[in-house]
Amino acid sequence: MNELQPQKYRNSCLDRGLLVTMRDGELTPEETEQARAHLAACPDCAADERSMQTASQEIYELFTLLGPSQDEIPETQPVLLALQSRIEVESRREESHAAASYSTGSNIRLF
Repeated sequence: MNELQPQKYRNSCLDRGLLVTMRDGELTPEETEQARAHLAACPDCAADERSMQTASQEIYELFTLLGPSQDEIPETQPVLLALQSRIEVESRREESHAAASYSTGSNIRLF
């Protein structure tokens, strides 16, 4: 079922979803063995698998080229510490506002 050729649907052929699942290693060993056996015997499905593998590799390489370089990726420890510090400052600020509101009686309602 090569995309460039008319598709012939047969019950025994592998669909793209199954090929993707196999590529991602999500099939059981038995399912993988059955799929590999089918790919060895079916030129249409083998062509689909090769096409999908090629496209996946091209996309991966493109993302690698477009991604940040190693020197653009910040060290995680300093970033985490800065984030935790900011969260603590905000928490203290909220607690002090809540305490100030309570001491002025603005949280008390009379009915």
